[in-house]
Amino acid sequence: MDSSRPWTNEEHDRFLDGLERYGSGTSGREWQQICEHMGSERTPDEVRLHAHRYFMKLQHDMVTKKGHGKEPQSPVTWTYEEDQIFENALAEYEEGTSDRWHRIAALLPAKTSDQVIRRYQRLLLDVAKIEAEEDILVSYVKPTVLES
Repeated sequence: MDSSRPWTNEEHDRFLDGLERYGSGTSGREWQQICEHMGSERTPDEVRLHAHRYFMKLQHDMVTKKGHGKEPQSPVTWTYEEDQIFENALAEYEEGTSDRWHRIAALLPAKTSDQVIRRYQRLLLDVAKIEAEEDILVSYVKPTVLES
């Protein structure tokens, strides 16, 4: 199969359905399962690359609010400590938890639920980059130290 061949709308719809069903698995066979679910001739590598490109597009659209007539948003900075709280909260409040994003944001007083959602989307993008064997850039701001 030629990996440069454009994806059809039908393939992309089946990809999204497969990603929803198998994307959060931990077996290591998720890309293969998505391929099998799609029922196409796409290889796991092609599906992984498509996922990477799709997440990149989502990230770009999210930052620029494409189609909503808004200016790009300033990036929200996170401290290492905030990231640790965020990642621990993701494990505690699993997918499907009622008010998941509000609960996580409540643990991070300086963040809104929208900022938490954007951080999660960025995390998904970083995972896709890592799986595509690309480098990611992680930078933190220094935490504010309160004097007593």
